[in-house]
Amino acid sequence: MDRKTFLALLGWGLLAAPRLRAQPLGPVSRIGVLLPWSGPSPEDHAYIDKQRPLYRSLGWVEGQNMLVERRYAGTALGRQELDGEIITEIAGALWRQDWIDRMRIDAVPDLVRIVVALDPPVTSTQSSDACGIVIAGLGEDGRGYVLADRTIQGHEPHIWARATIAAYHDYKADRIVAEANQGGDMVVSVLRQVDATVPVTKVHATRGKYLRAEPIAALYAEGRVAHVGVFRQLEEQMCSFGGGSFAGRSPDRLDALVWALTALMLERRARPSVRML
Repeated sequence: MDRKTFLALLGWGLLAAPRLRAQPLGPVSRIGVLLPWSGPSPEDHAYIDKQRPLYRSLGWVEGQNMLVERRYAGTALGRQELDGEIITEIAGALWRQDWIDRMRIDAVPDLVRIVVALDPPVTSTQSSDACGIVIAGLGEDGRGYVLADRTIQGHEPHIWARATIAAYHDYKADRIVAEANQGGDMVVSVLRQVDATVPVTKVHATRGKYLRAEPIAALYAEGRVAHVGVFRQLEEQMCSFGGGSFAGRSPDRLDALVWALTALMLERRARPSVRML
């Protein structure tokens, strides 16, 4: 832009400014504030109070034309609005983020069964696949509920065994479901060394990851699985799986999720008594 054009634009801006200031500010129908999933904290309220002068400068009249909306930090919407990420659906992926977001809840319902699923790594270096540890429950309503993702990476077997046993006790689980394709009886043996009383069920993958994951993804599409909170890394794996994003690496968190929900929702068994968490 040459100097003449710049000065011309500046002059028009100075002439237009008084007119803009003289015009009444239009109503602001809605101002959205993204807050954590668990709800507004004292820090959130303090932040909102600090921004009140800005809201007023936008035309906010308290109690008349402003609605503070609660949204979910960590979800696709929150990552776009707060972190500036561009979130797009990956072609060929088995899961969609909106399937997860629409069923998300913030309180654990009454559960009839709880399992901890373990997908152990082959090695234990920092560059190894992580050890997938996911806790899930079956609700009285027949839905599956993902309670926690405690996946860890780069640790020796006795470390991930302790983390798995800790999750079992923390969530008062009914059993541990452990994939035995990598390590076989060694996986159960390591867990027994930490706590010999914990029930462990070995599962073996006889089909590929995609085929095992398909029926679980279908449950999400039908609205039969809900996440209790936000599990960003797990959800990223879910919404990338099937789109060619895991060449050479294992979707460890996703594997554990599939084992947990398979044990809860796809295995036939008698309905036990109600569990309170």
